[in-house]
Amino acid sequence: MKFKILPLYGVLAVALSSCNRDEPSHLPNLVDKKVTVQFRRDSLGAASNLPIPPKTNNINGAMTSMSGILVEVGKRGIVVADTDAERWVPYDVILFVESPQD
Repeated sequence: MKFKILPLYGVLAVALSSCNRDEPSHLPNLVDKKVTVQFRRDSLGAASNLPIPPKTNNINGAMTSMSGILVEVGKRGIVVADTDAERWVPYDVILFVESPQD
């Protein structure tokens, strides 16, 4: 019985890991608009037991977000341009992307 269940778990794990994780469908609508990207705190090494508001822009002086113009939306991340450079940001480190309402 357990032998028959284990392969099913293996198939389920493969099926879930191969799900199409393309870019979120709303992000292309924000291309050429000003956005603020909030980074996941654990990706920054700032994860803790203390509550950190999601819209906080810094923790102990360290930036937790970046703002600029959304230039490109790709399969693995986005490109945001600010005054001095274009920066690629992988989806894995993004908490959320915010854009002012028009």
